[in-house]
Amino acid sequence: MRPLLPLLILAAIPVHAAVYRGEAGGRRLIASDDARAYFYEDERLPQPLAPSPDCANGATCYRSAAGDILRLHNNSAWWNDSPLAPFTAPPTEADNRLYTAELPFAAALLADITFTQTTSQREQDKTLQWYREPQSGLEHYLMADGYPAAQREALNQYLRAQALNTLAARRECLAALPADKRAALQYRTTITPTLTNDRYLSQHIHEENNCGTPYSGDYGITYSITAGRGLELEDLLWLGDTPPHPLADDNPADQAERERRAQWLLATLKTVAPQMTQDYPYQPHHYLYPYFYLTPQGVYIGPLLPARAAAHAHPAGSVIPYGEIKKHPGILGEKTLP
Repeated sequence: MRPLLPLLILAAIPVHAAVYRGEAGGRRLIASDDARAYFYEDERLPQPLAPSPDCANGATCYRSAAGDILRLHNNSAWWNDSPLAPFTAPPTEADNRLYTAELPFAAALLADITFTQTTSQREQDKTLQWYREPQSGLEHYLMADGYPAAQREALNQYLRAQALNTLAARRECLAALPADKRAALQYRTTITPTLTNDRYLSQHIHEENNCGTPYSGDYGITYSITAGRGLELEDLLWLGDTPPHPLADDNPADQAERERRAQWLLATLKTVAPQMTQDYPYQPHHYLYPYFYLTPQGVYIGPLLPARAAAHAHPAGSVIPYGEIKKHPGILGEKTLP
């Protein structure tokens, strides 16, 4: 997802980061220096903006592939010579509030999105209500009951943000395709609840699309009801001698922890699920950035493989029992595990 919130590949946020809206060439346009992208409201297909050095008087400029310029200076913005005004898209639904706050440009891009209720299902003592987005056919679920109101509200905003992530990524895909290829786009996700209880909600998500080249991928999301947020693997598992903490990609010590963890994950999986190694020669580097989700039996650990090996990216039985994980507790501590 791509867990929350990795959809549009956002640049580092500038000090004057904002979303702007205005008229350009007779069309309504929305642009963002944060997302480094823009779109026209009559088609809602995001296009990239690249930093431009051709900018005078202390302004910051971005250029589109068509040669248009987004210019920002002293909290003002222009598209070529047309002024733009700061813009915030209001949440179209209460469950969209987290997404609107975290990704205002993407929220503006998806302001036309609606959802239709479809089926419901029971997981233990809780009701999952499924929703469908009519244009794409993509589905997701929210929790209709089973949690105190405030916890359920926060959880549903998180789940809705995951769904909107996927819809924004689909529109990025459409924008990158030639106009005569867009109608043939296939973009599918299959969401499988893997653990739903009073402490955690976890999902396995399988995605397939033909955006440029055929793609098939797997990932997981896990949300802690108590912590009120989505989890990373270091929340549950830590192998190092230092106190558990969120891992940063640009920190050598954290990278050493990733490497140590990858070695441990593969070695443990070879012990608890030896059958998985018979189908593909998994290596430690495949587990530097693994995906995971919770099951009743333990933590499912999935490898990050090259596209050519996608058929082996969700090996059966790749579950480490909670008893093994509890020997190396992460940020949340041993007692928080199922």
